[in-house]
Amino acid sequence: MKNSIAVSGRKASLLTEQSKNKITKYREPLFRRSAQMTSLNEIKSQPNEPEICRCAVISNAHMTQHDSEILDSLSPRLSGEEGACHWIHPTRYGFLIRLSASSDAIGILRGAGLSDDFCHVVTFLSEKRQASMIHFDADADILEGFSVHNW
Repeated sequence: MKNSIAVSGRKASLLTEQSKNKITKYREPLFRRSAQMTSLNEIKSQPNEPEICRCAVISNAHMTQHDSEILDSLSPRLSGEEGACHWIHPTRYGFLIRLSASSDAIGILRGAGLSDDFCHVVTFLSEKRQASMIHFDADADILEGFSVHNW
């Protein structure tokens, strides 16, 4: 019986040693991978890395029908190349506005005659939520606290 206990103790010791080796084997590659990961600052400084943008998707009920017509006229689809805002893209059921593509996007939108309600929600998403793009879509959610227009 002593031999079986000694063997059991030795087996347990061997199993523990093998388990430690397996754990070490699995942990080392994970540690190496995380040590090799680039930081956000390094990604920003690398010229060939893609820009990562934050996009808010909201209901186009936050714009008036007149706002929609103005956005349509500003987009390259209707206005052609001259005078077009190449950062306003009509979609099937709304618009995608790339605010980061223009240094004064909100000023341009205001100057084009878009409603105060529209400019208010765009300013909020841009400045308070750091959205660089806004996708207005018929099926998207309505934001609480902003005007809604049924058209």
